[in-house]
Amino acid sequence: MYFKENNQTKRRIIESLYELLDKKNYHDITITRIVDKAELGRRTFYRYFNSKDEVIEYSTNLLMNEFADTIVLNHAETQEGCPKQMSRIINDIIK
Repeated sequence: MYFKENNQTKRRIIESLYELLDKKNYHDITITRIVDKAELGRRTFYRYFNSKDEVIEYSTNLLMNEFADTIVLNHAETQEGCPKQMSRIINDIIK
């Protein structure tokens, strides 16, 4: 139960930061704005992250891991070479 709650809370923080980034400059976004948007307390934020930089780093790592997993899965299914897969996936993301 804690693990699921942990992931949901992190996701709320990440989503809140990225929603704010759609409207504001990164340097204008405060932890207070993030937690207000996520409807969480500051202490909860700091339980999971030390800074908004760490939120960006964590979410970037999640995306990179997902990207790598997709390549491995596609390779197993299609036997397509890694460079070709990466090119195709990047093109899909850009579109």
